[in-house]
Amino acid sequence: MLLSITYRPVVKSEQSKAIELWQTVFEPKEDGYFERYFLSTASPSYQEGDTLGAWSDNNLLVSVVHIRRMLLKSATNETFLCGVISNVVTHVEFRNQGLSRQLLMQAIEKMKRENFDLSMLGTGRSHHYLPLGWEPIKNRIEYVINTPNDNSSINYEGSWISASSFSSYEQLFEIYSINPRSYQFDRCSPSTFEHWIGWHWQQDSAYIYILPDRTGYIVINQKDGKGCDPCIAEWRAIDIDSETILLKIAATEIR
Repeated sequence: MLLSITYRPVVKSEQSKAIELWQTVFEPKEDGYFERYFLSTASPSYQEGDTLGAWSDNNLLVSVVHIRRMLLKSATNETFLCGVISNVVTHVEFRNQGLSRQLLMQAIEKMKRENFDLSMLGTGRSHHYLPLGWEPIKNRIEYVINTPNDNSSINYEGSWISASSFSSYEQLFEIYSINPRSYQFDRCSPSTFEHWIGWHWQQDSAYIYILPDRTGYIVINQKDGKGCDPCIAEWRAIDIDSETILLKIAATEIR
C-alpha cells in the first residue's frame, strides 16, 4: 500500500487526536493521564508545536512524537533545556513504514534549531533510537541498607501518611528545593511539584514519612498497584545522617 503522509505539528485544536491515539495504542491509564502532557503542571514549558504528527490522506493522525521541555538544574544552579521524548506511538495499521523514525528525526532538528542542551528518553526498544544519536546510560547506582538481623524495629517518632490524604506538599517542596542533587529536573512551583509526585508515586499506593525536624522525607510505593512489592520511590535529606535514618526507617517499614 502506497502511503501519502504529511508530517506537521499537532496544533492546540488537534490535541484531542493525539490523546485518542495514545489511549488506543498504550495500555489503559486513569482519566486525564495523557491530557496532562499538554498542561503546565506536567509540562511547565510546553509550547504548541512540541507534539509532532504524521497524518494520512483523510487527516487521520497515525503517528506521534511528543517533546517535553524540562529544565535540568545542577547543584551550582546551572540550567539546561532538556527535550524528554515521550509517547512515541504509531497506529497498528501504519507500523513498519518509518513514520516514527521520520518524526524523531524532525524532533532532533527542532531541538537543534531551538538550542536544546540535551535530550533523553526511557525505552525498552533502544535499537529504535541508537541509530539517531541517543546513547544508553550505563551507570547504575545501587544502595545497600543495613538493617538489624534480629528483625527488631527501629524506634522513631512520627508516622507514615498515605499520599492520597497528604496535603503538606509545600513542606515537601521546601525540603526538596533546599537540598538539591547534583542534577535534577526543575519541579517549581509547589503546584508542579505536587502534580509530579502525584503522577509518579501513584498516590493510592504511596506513603510518605517526614522527619520530625523536617530535615528530610521519604516515600515508599507499590509501583504497579497493591499486588506489587513495595519499594522506595524517592527521598530527600539535608545531610547523610538524616538520609541514613530515612532509609533505615523505610527499610524497616517495608520488611
